[in-house]
Amino acid sequence: MALRYYYLQILRGLGKVGWIKYESDKTNRDYSKELRPRTIHSRFDQATYWYEYIWYGGFLIDEGQFRQAEILFQDLNHQIESGHE
Repeated sequence: MALRYYYLQILRGLGKVGWIKYESDKTNRDYSKELRPRTIHSRFDQATYWYEYIWYGGFLIDEGQFRQAEILFQDLNHQIESGHE
């Protein structure tokens, strides 16, 4: 559940800085397409992979995997908040 909140925070942050147009009916792939011209695109795709693997795939992860994903999500959020692509 924690990674879901991190992911939603990323989407809201991207919308806030104007890098995506945040809409509830868009898919994660739609957001990825919007970010393609930006360097942040590949890190967003990594975060999307983690999110979809766990949330939609229903896979359990261990503490080490969670920490690895958490670092990516936190770094990505910091990057967005600082306005650096």
